[in-house]
Formats: sequence, structure tokens, C-alpha cells
Amino acid sequence: MGAPMERTLSATEARVHFGEVLDGVAQRGDIVFVERMGNLQAVIVSPEMWKHSHQHEEDKWDKAERLMRESHEYFLQRYGPDHFANFDVDAEIDAGWEERAREIDGLLR
Repeated sequence: MGAPMERTLSATEARVHFGEVLDGVAQRGDIVFVERMGNLQAVIVSPEMWKHSHQHEEDKWDKAERLMRESHEYFLQRYGPDHFANFDVDAEIDAGWEERAREIDGLLR
């Protein structure tokens, strides 16, 4: 087993030598850049390298859940658990729509 290599191949070379490319990626951890007409088209890496490079990315749904929990904790600490107990969401939305309608009406005059 040799040391991992980074190398660039044309799409044709990658196709012709695909088995060898895969062996190098799987066995040595090679990184292979594939170009077509001088433009980078793909990078071939091992699954382990792919996972490692993406392990710190947070799934969008996990991120949304985390942000909601953080917001919830912030409002609980800032306002207390009973502050929004009697909050009428529909009334607030209606008030927002009415305010926006007045703003638009003012712009049109």
C-alpha cells in the first residue's frame, strides 16, 4: 500500500482506468480530480473521506429544531413561562395584516 495521492485525470483517462482509480481511492485513500476539456467536473474520494469532510455539517431539520429550542429557551428565560400563556396568535396576525394594509394604503395616496 503506498501513500495517498492527489491526481488529476481527464474524463477519458478516468473512464479507461476506472478500476485502477477505484483501487487507489479505496486502498490508499487517493483523491482523484476528473476534468473535461480542462474544467473540473468531479472529485472521487473514499466514503470515509466524504463522511469525514461532512461530519460537521448539520442536517437542515436538525438545525431548525436546534434553533427552535434555543429560541424557546431564550424567551422562557427572558419573559418567564407565563408571559405568552394568553397570547392570541390569530389576533396578532390580523393586527399585522391591518397595519400592513394601512402602510400600503398610505403609499398609494
